[in-house]
Amino acid sequence: ILSVFNNIILIPFFSLILIINFILIVLSPFKFIAQSIGSVLSALIPVFYNLSKVLGSIKFSFFFCHFSLLAIFGYYFVLALALISIARRKVKVEMKTKG
Repeated sequence: ILSVFNNIILIPFFSLILIINFILIVLSPFKFIAQSIGSVLSALIPVFYNLSKVLGSIKFSFFFCHFSLLAIFGYYFVLALALISIARRKVKVEMKTKG
């Protein structure tokens, strides 16, 4: 599991890469602009990779944890029950406001 420090840096950086990628798709009919954005992406992706390697090599930057299969099923079962409960309450509230 990555530390919070890594996530604070890496997740926004990856989001920036995704946004630039979307802009590239939208502006792909314009050749010069698309090539420029592609060059920026080509430069940012290795930076992201190297940054994640550097941050991952810092002592205590991550730790291994193992969950049993039963614990995983239990977690998702409780999560499913919570989501079903929320959905039922939403339906009840909508029925009261309409009726």
